Amino acid sequence: MRRDPVPRPSVALTSELEEYLRSLDPAQRALLEQLAEPGGPEKYFQSLSPARRAQIEEELRTARWAVDQLQVENEIDGQLERVLAVLREDAGGERIDALADPMFAHGSDSRFALEREVPSRVQVVDERSKLNLLALGRTEAPERQAILRERLVRLLVLARGATPTRLGEARARELVDGAATYLRALEEEQAREVLAPGLHRPTPSLLALAKFNPAWAALLHDRVEGGVMIPGLERYVTTYGDGRVNLNTADVLVLQALFPSDPALAERIVARRPALPRPGAGPTAPRARPFRDVEELRQLEGVNDERLLADGVDLASDLDVRSEVFSVFVDVTSDLQRRREQLVVERRYLPAVAGQPPEFEGFARLLHANLSVELLDPSPLRAR
Repeated sequence: MRRDPVPRPSVALTSELEEYLRSLDPAQRALLEQLAEPGGPEKYFQSLSPARRAQIEEELRTARWAVDQLQVENEIDGQLERVLAVLREDAGGERIDALADPMFAHGSDSRFALEREVPSRVQVVDERSKLNLLALGRTEAPERQAILRERLVRLLVLARGATPTRLGEARARELVDGAATYLRALEEEQAREVLAPGLHRPTPSLLALAKFNPAWAALLHDRVEGGVMIPGLERYVTTYGDGRVNLNTADVLVLQALFPSDPALAERIVARRPALPRPGAGPTAPRARPFRDVEELRQLEGVNDERLLADGVDLASDLDVRSEVFSVFVDVTSDLQRRREQLVVERRYLPAVAGQPPEFEGFARLLHANLSVELLDPSPLRAR
């Protein structure tokens, strides 16, 4: 883009500068003349005492880190607001959520490139695409407890089945039992607390579970071993939501854990619904369509009351086609650092009026965590 030439100083401005220069003492004028010469700033800097030079270098390091921090935080805040705007718009639409919806598109290309000071990547994850650990602590019926526990054990075995760090059934059962014990004790402790009006008890997070149980901490996040990416269990389990799984977004392994008597049913569910849009991918299969009601699951081959009963699946309490809790991950890379943050939000609605859909009220922020910070250039932090 062609820029207009910089205007030359006016005569009046030149006169003002000359008057200002005449007001300076000889030492000040000499310093300004030195700085105006080629290499003048460097010569002046070298003429300072070592203590003064160290002070200036420290101030420059501090300023550089402060500017970088501000740019990173502005980028994260901007991306989070962009996602919240998409989720807000989606809340007023059709009462289903599927992977073809705009909030699940990867990347951040929708922001104006000229506004971005540091590159970033955004990912939105539906927490109802996973099995819920908290359901273990909230369910009192022993038979129902056993069903939920076995689902989670199957899921952990499936999630690690194709990786170098496989989990046997016994080890998976230990992990599930440990999580259930911790979460149940935490909920009992919270139940004894008296909250002020208008306050809500915080939802226990997987991060809190990992701090309590080192075994979960070692398995929670993605990691690379021997050049192989090992998926973390956070991809498949959650502590947010009411325990129902969204048929339109659930991972195939989650569906296999739900329907163990027919593993191929998970593939038929995934084939029926629209896929996650990816850059460069072709159009969604023409016949793909989201589930608009959990009862539509019965339209698939092999799904009947006997199959559901055998797998312990209750359509109303186990499944849904709508999601309200989402994790937003923002990865930012600046000149000095690489940072990853997570925001968990829940869409909330006003009480429904007869004959009208519920009106969107706003977001509840359930978690905002700085997951990791990697320094790419530690020099601004030296000597601090």
